[in-house]
Amino acid sequence: MDTVGNIDIAGNIQKNNSIKNELNSCDCKKDINKLVEKLSLFNKMYNLVRVVDPVKKRVYECKEDNFCELDSYCYQFWKQDKICDNCISMRAYRDNDTFIKIEYVKEKVFIVTAVPVNLGDKIVIVELLKDVTSSMVVGDDVVQGSNEIYSIINNLNQIAIKDSLTELFNRRYINERLPVDILNSVIMNKPISIIMADLDHFKSVNDKYGHVNGDMVLKAFAETLTGSVRKGKDWVARYGGEEFLICLPETDTNTAAEIAERMRNSIQNKTFIYEGKRFRITASFGICTFSGNACITIEDFIESADKKLYDAKKEGRNRVKF
Repeated sequence: MDTVGNIDIAGNIQKNNSIKNELNSCDCKKDINKLVEKLSLFNKMYNLVRVVDPVKKRVYECKEDNFCELDSYCYQFWKQDKICDNCISMRAYRDNDTFIKIEYVKEKVFIVTAVPVNLGDKIVIVELLKDVTSSMVVGDDVVQGSNEIYSIINNLNQIAIKDSLTELFNRRYINERLPVDILNSVIMNKPISIIMADLDHFKSVNDKYGHVNGDMVLKAFAETLTGSVRKGKDWVARYGGEEFLICLPETDTNTAAEIAERMRNSIQNKTFIYEGKRFRITASFGICTFSGNACITIEDFIESADKKLYDAKKEGRNRVKF
């Protein structure tokens, strides 16, 4: 079993484990006061100014001269019961850069700007929300109501995190979502497993049957993976090329191995047809489970699963290693 300990999110989760404690610490008071003074200037320019902990999804609103922690998660402002798929605050946190996107709630359209701010040796994300409903022009012949507006905005946001070929999540989504799921596992004291999956000899499929058929195989593999996991809890992403990452929150190694074995059997039993000729393909799987107390980076967590995938390839392919 390949097991790792507490994940060091974005370099050092222990340094950024609780923004609330950091904001309340005596050492940060001077920096906080300076930040509040600066943010107060934005209160007249924006409808809402807030500080977000993108990993723990906690939110602090800037009202007058004080930060006020809300008894809710940042995404609940958007009337969502789940973490946003396209979290620009997480992206701003990881990339240390400013990002902007459009969101829609309560028949209002908002421009959201996420800005990383250094608070001493810490990084917090300032979100600036501007209601632009009245200043947006949408043709009545194109959009007839709020549902259409929401659909357009949601589709635009989904494009940023979806792989166009397989319609799975992409590498960007992995970088934004995996740290959050890991931290949730730490808080709940429950295991989390990831599976790295890779099609065997995929290059030969492209060479022999063409890239169009190669794309068909990738889509079928993606459907096999998504059909083997829990909807709404687990998620699947295309890591790159013919390699995929499957995230299984609250899942131990044995259960992850059963899921991977189900995926392996499913793909090897599929039959593809090219110019009247039938062919099959297999896949290899590597599993890593998060539990324990050691510190490791997100990249090392993925690499641990990738090493098990490499072992599966080295030992003959079409197998699961954990």
